[in-house]
Parts: sequence; C-alpha cells; structure tokens
Amino acid sequence: MAIKDRFNLIRDKKTGVDELVDKILTDGTPEKSLYSKALTFYTSPVRKKYIESCLIATEDISEISRILSIEEEVLEVYSKIFYDVQGLDKLSRLELLEVPDKEEAMMKTWALSQGLDFIVWRLGGNVQVDPVDGLNELFTLATYKSKEALFTSNSSEASKEAVKWVKTSMDLARLMKAWVLDSDAAKKDIELALREVIPDFGGLDTLGDDLGIDLGLLTTQEVNLNKLPGNDSD
Repeated sequence: MAIKDRFNLIRDKKTGVDELVDKILTDGTPEKSLYSKALTFYTSPVRKKYIESCLIATEDISEISRILSIEEEVLEVYSKIFYDVQGLDKLSRLELLEVPDKEEAMMKTWALSQGLDFIVWRLGGNVQVDPVDGLNELFTLATYKSKEALFTSNSSEASKEAVKWVKTSMDLARLMKAWVLDSDAAKKDIELALREVIPDFGGLDTLGDDLGIDLGLLTTQEVNLNKLPGNDSD
C-alpha cells in the first residue's frame, strides 16, 4: 500500500479491502478510538511534523513513543493510516521529503540523515556529543558543502559559498589540531568524564598511586597486568 491508501479507504468509507480499515469504520471498536486520537495529531501541524519525522528516521515505535510521550498504540495506527513508510528504502523515503512546508521538509531531511538524536535535540533533550567527534563531523560537513557549492549552476554564488565553507573547514581543522595536540585539555576532559561515573575520582595524576604502578612506564614499556591489585594469578 502507498503511504495514505488506508486513509483514502476510510475517507471513502470503503470496506472489505483492509482489515484495519474495516475495524476503524465499525462503531465501538478500540481501533476507531485510536484512529480518532491519531487524527487529532494528523490535523495538528506541529505534532504531524514531529511524528512523521520520527517515523521517517526509524521504525522503532516504542522509542518514538518514549521521545514524544505518545501511546504506542496511537502511533501504530498513525503510521499505518497517515504515514505508512514501513519497509521503504532510503531513496523512497527521500522522495517523501518534497512537501510544500519547507520547515517540515527540512526537519524530515535532518531526521532521515541524523536519526532520532536530532529530534531529541530539537525537543530540548540531552544529547551527548564527543568534542572531537563533533568537530570532525562539522569539518566533514564544511568540506563537502564547499565542494557542493562548486557544482551549483550560479557561478557567482558558487564562488561565494565555496570560499565561505572552505574558510569554515580550515577553521575547524585548526580547532581539531589544537584540541588533539593539547594534552592538558584532553586530560581535563577525560577527568571530567570519569568524575561523572566515579564522583570521588581523584584525577589521572593519582591513578598510578591507586594502582601501585608508575604511569610513566606506560610510554616506554608494558605494565605486567598480573601485578595489578586484585589480579594475582597462580
């Protein structure tokens, strides 16, 4: 079925074609009640955008339910009636991004590209991004945006865009190099991350004393793991 074939059957009150449609068109059924709830979401531009962006990003209804705080049963009905994208390949999903609402198209594009983390971020959720990975991703994006600009039909605009993105990629490259080569900054970030897991973590400088080894040896020779506390072997 196409993404809205069941909705068209319901609109035309056509029975005998699809089991779910028949249940929705029957008074007093749970499916009819769920359809009524799903319809309110479909007629709300904001809810529609977020639900369909999630559906285009993943088929995990339970995860979408957790993120949007909407009952799984309602989302199941919504996906089958209003936006049945289950089983579609990525190119088929890309074709669905051409919608009149530019904001909706952009949200769905990002959701398809970046997954549910993008939706969580849009909703103010806590999304952890590793600094180096983040810089690397931005550097890659800027590099390809500069290349993309060169292929546009407008040569004047292409030059401006290419210069802008080349400069951005170079700035990001310098940031990446500075962060990676700055061992003190890297050490501080590691210690902060460890303290989130181990609140009383004293720091990397005390780690060698805790383990009973000289961490300086790690740069020149291997540490005998059998001599670490708790690792006595017969």
